[in-house]
Amino acid sequence: LCNTKTTGLHFMTTVRVVVTTKNNESIIRECLDHIYSQDFQGLICCVADDGSTDSTLDTIRKEYPRTKIYNCNEAKGPSHNRNIVLADTEEDFVVFMDSDAFIEKNWVSNAVARINMDDKIGIIGGKVYDGRTKRIQSVGGEFHAGGICWLVGCEENDDLAKIKEKHYFHLPSSTFMLRTHVAKKIGGFDADYCYLYEDLDICWRVWLAG
Repeated sequence: LCNTKTTGLHFMTTVRVVVTTKNNESIIRECLDHIYSQDFQGLICCVADDGSTDSTLDTIRKEYPRTKIYNCNEAKGPSHNRNIVLADTEEDFVVFMDSDAFIEKNWVSNAVARINMDDKIGIIGGKVYDGRTKRIQSVGGEFHAGGICWLVGCEENDDLAKIKEKHYFHLPSSTFMLRTHVAKKIGGFDADYCYLYEDLDICWRVWLAG
């Protein structure tokens, strides 16, 4: 969980944020506003668009001109599109986000501070809140040998010490950060997982990579 206070050294680190989108004109502003309000300085924002036919891209070009747009018009889904941007990424860390995810202003700073504490951390995420109920929807995911996976939620007043002690197999790809060299070493996302289970798969391969 990304609850660690920033060390003040994050200006030395660079991060690329990759947002996947398709026909999301109704929510893309809120997503990008949260990204551009981050207190982290070395941040580049990119959008991987899966062939939008609404005004999503027009909005981005007009209102967020610093955003680099990748036109992924083959409609092969988020995993394929994320890999296109990953191949072009040279920053230290890469954050993958869905367009309906809205991160708090210190999310990137906290994630960088925590991941830099331990070279063995290849991927990191945080608590995911349900936007309607405000309940903690996920603190991580578990996986059963029979092939079943599920996200583990909790209440805000639950004992976080006990939650942190648990072993979580994967993180939801709605928002997580990877070391760029790790993401490239394992080959990025498996594009055969178009919309589901790609997060479980990449977390599994991060585990296997050590």
